[in-house]
Parts: sequence; structure tokens; C-alpha cells
Amino acid sequence: NVVAKRPVMKIDELVAVFRGEIQLDAARLDDEGPGLHIAVTDVESGANRVLRATRDNVFALLTAAMAIPVAYGKVVPVERGLYIDGGFGAPVAIREALAMGLERVIVILTKPRGHRRKQNALSEWLQCSSYAAYPRARAAIRAKWKNYNETMDLIDAHEQTGQLIVVRPEAELPASRLSRSKARILASIELGRAAVRSRARELLSYTER
Repeated sequence: NVVAKRPVMKIDELVAVFRGEIQLDAARLDDEGPGLHIAVTDVESGANRVLRATRDNVFALLTAAMAIPVAYGKVVPVERGLYIDGGFGAPVAIREALAMGLERVIVILTKPRGHRRKQNALSEWLQCSSYAAYPRARAAIRAKWKNYNETMDLIDAHEQTGQLIVVRPEAELPASRLSRSKARILASIELGRAAVRSRARELLSYTER
């Protein structure tokens, strides 16, 4: 797929599953209440955006949220903007969640406590090559490692004060982002389930307080 310049990850086919095989009840997204918000990156400005999903934009937003460089590499139009994966400016949209004044915030992470990223010039160059026409998006990609570390520091600080609760695996997941091994994927899922089970009582108490 890389040689043929086709997407490595079949994101469009994955999103199509929720249009047919496992139908997403998109109409419920328009109900009153907190709703579903999805983090994306605006390629024109390079800024992070957290947009509310509606029945009209949810499939485009899901596609944009998974539009990672190289593996997908396309820009996704959503309403009046152009977006890609939101993990560059907000690997976890914790600032936006806290700004909403929510009474309870549960953060689900895929990395163990203490995990931090390092700058990788080669990886940045490869990712930036997907968006040659968008210099500010490329700047956001290059700042990803720093934004990630600052976000994890913020989450740790708020967890210590009890302002939020964090669920994360005890160890690194066997599966990587592009893993095709069924055994590794299932093992990663089980680590996630184990992380939830280990804090089940605490989570129940937190959500009912």
C-alpha cells in the first residue's frame, strides 16, 4: 500500500462499519446533555479543536479523528473546516474537559504510568510529508512529543488532587498502532479490561458520588 500510495489503514472501510454492519444511532447525538465531543487538528491553523458530534457530522469526525499521517495521510472536511487526527495538540483533551466544569472526569489511557515521549526527527519528517501543503499542521506534528508530555504531567497532577480518575494498563501494550497480529491485539484488549477490573469499585464509587 505504501508503494502504491494507498492508505495503509483502511479508515474509510472501518467507519463504514458503523453505517451498516454495526449501526451507530447517530440521531441520539442531537439529544440534550453533555454529548459526544471529538478532538481533531485544524490543518489550516494547526490548532486543536474539540467538536461536538451530531448526526450530520459524526462519521466525518470519526474519520478525521483517525486520519493519522502516513497510514491514512488525507485531510478530512468537516462542516467548514479541514481536519486530521487530534492527537498532536491534545493527545488527551483534558484541558477542554476540565474547562467544561464537569463534576466527574475519567481519563482512559493506553500507556502505563510514567510513559513519556521523546522527539524523533525521522518520524516527524515522515509524518509531515503527508501534509506538505499545510505548514501549520506540520508545526503541530513536530510539537506532538512536547504536548504529550505536558498533558501527561497535567493529568498526573490532577489525579493526585482527586479532580479526576485515571485508568491505564500496568505495562506497555503488546500491540502497536499498526499491529496486524490477532494475538497481540487480543492481549492488549485484555490488559485494558484488567485495568478496569482492578479499579472497578473505585470507579463505581466515583461515578455515584
